[in-house]
Amino acid sequence: MKELFEKYIKRECTKEEIQQIVTYFRNSENLDDFPTIEAVSKLLDAYPDMDEVTANRIYSDIVKSSSPNKKVWSYKKMAAVAAIFIGVLASGYLFQNGFFNALNGVVPESEVITLELDNGEVLIISDDDETQVADAQGIIIGQQQGNQLSYHTTTQIETLQYNTLTVPYGKRFELSLSDGSMVYLNAGTSLRYPVKFIKGKTRQIFLDGEAYFRISEDKAHPFIVNANDVNVEVLGTEFNMSSYEEDTEIKTVLVEGSVSMYDKNTPENKTLLIPGEKGAWNKNKKHITTTQVDIRLHTGWIDGELIFRGSSFSNMARKLERSYNISIQNDNRELDQKQFNASFHVDIESIEEVMQAISAISPIQYEAKNNEIIIY
Repeated sequence: MKELFEKYIKRECTKEEIQQIVTYFRNSENLDDFPTIEAVSKLLDAYPDMDEVTANRIYSDIVKSSSPNKKVWSYKKMAAVAAIFIGVLASGYLFQNGFFNALNGVVPESEVITLELDNGEVLIISDDDETQVADAQGIIIGQQQGNQLSYHTTTQIETLQYNTLTVPYGKRFELSLSDGSMVYLNAGTSLRYPVKFIKGKTRQIFLDGEAYFRISEDKAHPFIVNANDVNVEVLGTEFNMSSYEEDTEIKTVLVEGSVSMYDKNTPENKTLLIPGEKGAWNKNKKHITTTQVDIRLHTGWIDGELIFRGSSFSNMARKLERSYNISIQNDNRELDQKQFNASFHVDIESIEEVMQAISAISPIQYEAKNNEIIIY
């Protein structure tokens, strides 16, 4: 596959080989075959860029839904796609709009918010702009204003059509669903949801990352948030749910109302949560535990606050990476398990100020290079 990717970058692939790459990207969960940014850059030194029309078309084919039930891509997989397309899209629309960013050989995360429509078309969402969103037939289904996307409640759609909203590291975004429910998406999150909820069908959406939900009550249509093997079912309530691929747990913190949390393979074994309680499903043990928590520790991110209480540095670093769109390489093993009590505001404090505060609490040496921090 690496040889095939190299042929693609050099514009030597046949149509059949390009289709093979498309199929591989759609189906592969393994990242070993993806070349690095460095490898792509070396190839591009010797070969000219692909024209933007061809590059954008092939990229659109790769991210296009292969089936209506497909899961949203993880950020590791999107970063791997970026490693291939960072060069061939250099003259294309996506690159001009900051869709990919390569600094110091770090595999990049997407730099902009994207919306994948039901027909597979991928739109760039600028969070300082206003625009209307239309479906494949050209019917206006929603309106984006700044950092919020709202779907119309009166859209005349009678079949389930899904959109996927993806928020990159370093950004947050708000979504108003067709039933009036509000969803606040944290950095590094993808959400797949119906353009319009259909009468008589359960309201179900699919989460990869972290989001805060304020669900409109509808007793006739329960609301289900799916995160891999876990479902959270509600009628009308507010809660935070976190399901990042790299975390060992899928967590739900209930703010008000009530929810039931369960393994989708054993829906009869439901765990009911009460306000102020956290349900955590361990990915290895396949088991849910509940504890009382300080809600603010889990919901402060909505206002740009990162609050840590008795948090290990390894857990702290993951959240800093997502919020600031950086990579942290920690070569100080003693620091990894050290616990911290700290609060930061990502909209006010720079990552440099955060690192200075951490080094004042626990003396460390570090070096900052663009979007990478190395701790010695």
